[in-house]
Parts: sequence; structure tokens; C-alpha cells
Amino acid sequence: MGSVMGFLKQLLLYWNTIKYLRLSQVFYRLKVVSFSSNNIRLQEAQIRKPGGVWVKFKNFKHSELTNKNSINLLGVEGEVDDWNPEDKSLLWTYHVNYFDYASDLLYGDESNYVNGIIEKWVRSNTRTHVPSWDPYPTSLRLVNWIKFSLNGNHLSKTATDSIYSQANHLYRNIEYHLYGNHLFRNAKALCFAGLFLQNKEAEQWLKKGVKILRKEIEEQILNDGGNFELSPMYHSNMIEDLLDLINLHKTFPDSELLKIIDSLNNAVPKSMNWLYKMSHPDGQISFFNDSTLKIALNPDLLETYSSLLGIKPVREKETGTTHLKDSGYGIILSKNFKLICDIGPIGPDYIPGHGHADTLSFELSILNQRVFVNSGISLYEESEKRSYQRKTRAHNTVEVNKLDSSETWKSFRVARRAYPEEVKVEMNSIEASHNGYARINTNIKHKRKWRAHERSIIIEDYVSGSFKSACAFFHLHPEIKVIEEIGGSLLLKHKDSAVAKFLTPNHEIIIEDSLWHPEFGMEIPNKTLRIEVKGNNLTSLIELT
Repeated sequence: MGSVMGFLKQLLLYWNTIKYLRLSQVFYRLKVVSFSSNNIRLQEAQIRKPGGVWVKFKNFKHSELTNKNSINLLGVEGEVDDWNPEDKSLLWTYHVNYFDYASDLLYGDESNYVNGIIEKWVRSNTRTHVPSWDPYPTSLRLVNWIKFSLNGNHLSKTATDSIYSQANHLYRNIEYHLYGNHLFRNAKALCFAGLFLQNKEAEQWLKKGVKILRKEIEEQILNDGGNFELSPMYHSNMIEDLLDLINLHKTFPDSELLKIIDSLNNAVPKSMNWLYKMSHPDGQISFFNDSTLKIALNPDLLETYSSLLGIKPVREKETGTTHLKDSGYGIILSKNFKLICDIGPIGPDYIPGHGHADTLSFELSILNQRVFVNSGISLYEESEKRSYQRKTRAHNTVEVNKLDSSETWKSFRVARRAYPEEVKVEMNSIEASHNGYARINTNIKHKRKWRAHERSIIIEDYVSGSFKSACAFFHLHPEIKVIEEIGGSLLLKHKDSAVAKFLTPNHEIIIEDSLWHPEFGMEIPNKTLRIEVKGNNLTSLIELT
């Protein structure tokens, strides 16, 4: 009987995941499953002569190379020419195939070294059944090899001919089953290859890329400037993609890209302003959904790149309360603190793979120091760690009945998910509720309100309905030390200075050891404050010292 119930439960989990997909995703997923391996033959390719000038931008991705034979990716050392390793994660394998370091070389002696690595890649990757030929790493590799050439480096004939073969392969295997950032980067790569090479097929790649981007720019960039996957990290990647495409247009000005250049130029300022709002005073992104540091370019580098292209984003005055209504975030900024609140859905219904069960979570910086932080991410492969990092309890919010507000499972799947309700954003006040626990009992609802004053923040949680337990989690940045005081309040200190007091009247605060994940492959010990909610209400007070 138990095995039957387990099977039915698993079947329901699959159904509650699949039912949100577009029919086209199902169709193309079946196409991917039936895809057979091909042998790759190099074909003669001719490089197109630019009509403009590529704007060089050094983004420091070359720092991945630790020496001529080794590379450090995601905190893991490996061989620079081991493109399909058996002892590394799929994400590490993808990254070593991106060739990010190649696009960062403006010129110099390292050009010959990179050409040697590229030619070794071509000789070693002659069949498409391996991860190195998956459409996503192929897309990034194509762009990086082409940027390597446009930066003034000599690209060997072997590499140029391989670009032709890789672009043809990508053209036949666009990731329509995934959509989102995968589809955007597929299209970007087709535009790069379509303008870099000059032949009949290249024109087809370019037209296909522009056609996809025309639609995806409109869908993926929300009216408030946010990327629709609602991850500050992937949002930053999208801005780099937009800037690269604008740079490509400057290099090849009379092309199919003219059809979307206005959309690209208009998207950058509002996307940069969204990023400013969603970043902490330390200049780095906040951790909502799949977000961590050192994967995407930071806001300052993106601003530099944008300025080099003649687009100078203006930082809108943030002081006060901001509602990013389309992407579902609320921000309160004062001279003393910055509060960022998640009051939106976890992502697009048909691609929530980078979403977390973090509804009604928040992050808080006091002056320039992060104090309350979500736990971040350190890996993507299916594991207990990956599962935990997406869970409700890994974020600064409330967990009911020891369940997640959204049913995250596997590495990138979500079944039943929370939707925000009763959203209200006013001056120095943000409130919302969500229905993620209605699957337990239709009358269960978590409602949270943040009220900000000059030197304090009050967080009011209310859990309605019939439930067994509710628990609030508050995760502290690793540099924040906790000192228990008489009366039950906690003193939060950064180095030798008091930052704030934290108290929850009539509730016990339990201090637990936990981990913060600021980068892939990295975990740093920190402290988490856990409060079991008595009755239906919990009031938490943060007083700045």
C-alpha cells in the first residue's frame, strides 16, 4: 500500500509541475529526447568585414586561469582542456566550455595560447553527444570566440571553420523546451555568428536570432525593468547580453539588428535602474531566487560597459519606498538602511526553474553592511544542499508545518507554488500575503508587513487558518555576531561596533549554526535566528543602535 501511495504522490508532483508548461515546451522536450548524436565536420568559412568598430571592454574573466594548464571554476580547480570530465559537475563542465577567459583578452602574447586551446577543443570534440555540445555552452562559446577575435586577437582558420559548424548545430537545436535565459543566449549567439561569418547560412542564423530576440525582449524584460525570471544574477547576465548585442550592432551597423536596436537601447537604462534598486549599498546584488556573486558582472562593471557604448544609466533617486510592481519586489531606502522585500511570484509559471520558495523573504543592509541575508546558492546539481538552498527555511521568511511555501524539487523543478495577494506598498510600509500553504488547508495564509521608521524596522507576521506549526527564520551575514542580552533581546555586532538590537516580544529566539553561500563552491558559517510562532502572530523588532 505504501509503495502505491508513494507512486501516486510522485505522479501528482509531476502533474503539478507539467501542467504549467507550454505545449511547445513539451513538443521540443520530446524532440530533444529523440535527438541523435552527429559527427561534426569542419566547413570552410569566410569572416565578414566589419563596417564599424567593436568597443573593447575588459571584464576580468581571465582571472579564472590559474596557470597555463589549470582553471578555477565555481571554486573547483580543473584542467583547462578537460571539456567533458567525469569527476566534475555538469555546471563545471558547462563553464569550462564557455571559454569566458577568451573574450576578456584584448590583445597580446596570450592570443597564441588561447588559439592553441581552441584548436585542441576542436580536435577533441568531434561528436555532439557530450555536454560540450549542448546548446547553452555552445551559445556562450560562440560569443566568446567571436569576441576574442573582435578584441583584436587572431583567430585561427580551424577556429573560424568550427564556428561555422557550431552555429549550424545550434541553429538546429535551439532550446525552445527551456525558453528564458537559455533561449535568449541561443538567439544572441546566432546573431554573433550570423554577422561574424559571411555566407547563406549565416544570414539564416542572423534572421532567426533577431526574430527570437524581438519576441523575447518584449516578454523577458518587464515594464519595471526586471528580467522575468526574477533573479538579480540572471538579470545581470541579461544586461551584459543586451550590451554585447548593442556592441555587435556598432561593429556591423547595416544589418538585421537594425530591427531591434531601438528595443536594445531602450532596455538598458531601465534594466540598470532595476539592478541598482535590487543591489545592496556594498554594490553587489541581493540574493533572491538563484542568485550569488561572481557569475554575472557586478553593477559597476555593467555601468562601465554601458558608458563605453554611449549609454549612461542615471541612478534614479531611491530614498523612500519603491514598488517594482511587475517583478514583485518592494524596497525601502533611508540614510541608515536598505530593505529589499520579495512580494511577488517565484517566476514565470512555465519556467520557474531558478525560483526558490522565498515568498515574503527580505534582505537588510544597515549603512554599508549586509545584516539579514538569504542563504544564497553554491551548486546546481541535484543534492540535499541544492534542495535546502531553495527551501523556505533557507530564507528570511515563515515556514508552516515544516513545508515549503512553493514545492521546489529536483534541481530546477517547482510543482504547486505560492502566489502573492493583498500587496500594498505605501511610504515606509510594505505588506503582502501569499497562498502557498492553501494546499495544506485552504484557510491557511501567511501575511507579513514591514514598517520602517528612522532607526527601526518592525516586521509583523500573521498566519491564519488551521496549522500545526509556524516558524520564522532570520539569517545573519557571517560578519554579524550575536550577543544575548538580559530580557531576551539580541545585540547584533559587526566587528567591534553594535549594529542593531533584535527582539521578538513574548517569543523565544533560538540561535542556530547555519551556512551562507556567497559564491558557487563556497559556504561560510553564519548564524540563523529561529522563532516558533505562538498562536497566529509574531512581531519582530530591529532597532538600529
